[in-house]
Amino acid sequence: MKLTKVVIENFRQIRELPLDFTDSLGKPRNLILIAGANGSGKTSILDAIGLALAPSVKFNVPRPNLNITPKSLVRSGNLFARVTYTVRFSQDELDATTELLRASDDRGEIPQEQEVTASWRYPDPGHQHRAGIVTYKPYPSCWKQFEGRVRAARLLSTNSLPYLPNKQSSWFERVGAAFTFDQQRQGLSKTIRPEIANVIRNESGDSGELVTTSDPREILLTEAIRDSVKSNKGDRRSKYKQIAEAYARVCSPKRIKGILLNDYDKPDIIFTDGEYEYSYEGLSSGEQMILLFIIKLVTDSVHKSILLIDEIELHQHPTWQLQLLNLLPKIGIDNQIIATTHSQYLRDSVNPDSIIDLNSLVDESTSMKQL
Repeated sequence: MKLTKVVIENFRQIRELPLDFTDSLGKPRNLILIAGANGSGKTSILDAIGLALAPSVKFNVPRPNLNITPKSLVRSGNLFARVTYTVRFSQDELDATTELLRASDDRGEIPQEQEVTASWRYPDPGHQHRAGIVTYKPYPSCWKQFEGRVRAARLLSTNSLPYLPNKQSSWFERVGAAFTFDQQRQGLSKTIRPEIANVIRNESGDSGELVTTSDPREILLTEAIRDSVKSNKGDRRSKYKQIAEAYARVCSPKRIKGILLNDYDKPDIIFTDGEYEYSYEGLSSGEQMILLFIIKLVTDSVHKSILLIDEIELHQHPTWQLQLLNLLPKIGIDNQIIATTHSQYLRDSVNPDSIIDLNSLVDESTSMKQL
């Protein structure tokens, strides 16, 4: 799924702001950089899109700790905020979603619209939906087209995914959702098997319960350990190797060297710059941010999805900024990246057609409060 148009109304300081995410041929652009100075409303645009998409894709799209109240979201003097957006679906995504809905025992009508317009209104006038209410065109039932990924996740958890000749994970290469990367790059969370958690933490236990962690080091160690054990599914791709290869491409000559036991007999991920070796704690803030990006995209199998990234250049040298921007589309399959930036280097390095300049949307004498 990809966004083609968005209109934001009465959201925070924005009165009305239309955004076009298509190229000269009317096709959805895969990369959009929303550029503007601090305080120009870049984060508000991403928040509006994330809040509007969340009820449709059934994913926690808005950034963590976002204050969702009428006072914080609705422009002063108005009763509600509205975000109207148009999403375009590929035929393969529609076909996959239909199969997944049928496997979920949904026997109702399943639309096959390649373009759907949804309108999110907050607050809900009926006071039934805390995060706002969404209506769909051309048919009210078009909400089903957004649910392919969440249906696949539910079926996977019960081992009920429809059989595919290749591998179950390919379902997530056919249906997408929306994901947010805020300025703190929060939202990374994984469940790992207890036996792997015991190895990582050098602990003993037999509770049999899955362990949830948001520690990038533990998630990376989990994938490294899984990679070292031969799978009975010969087609399973190594997520650890994908992460290591992507990290090396952005941060070269720095790279992930492998696993080593530390002084406390705990496994640790070792990095190298070609001369010195160091652990995860020795990474710079820029390296950590890049690694968080890569880990989330790879371990969450982010494909056919909308990525909302706030200040993509955060904590990075200009060279790494561009290398990361060039790498992100290659990690997942057919994702759409909508990122904010105030980096002049990035603005000068990408195709001008990919840039939405907030300063050009208004006269120099007009503030964002009057949009």
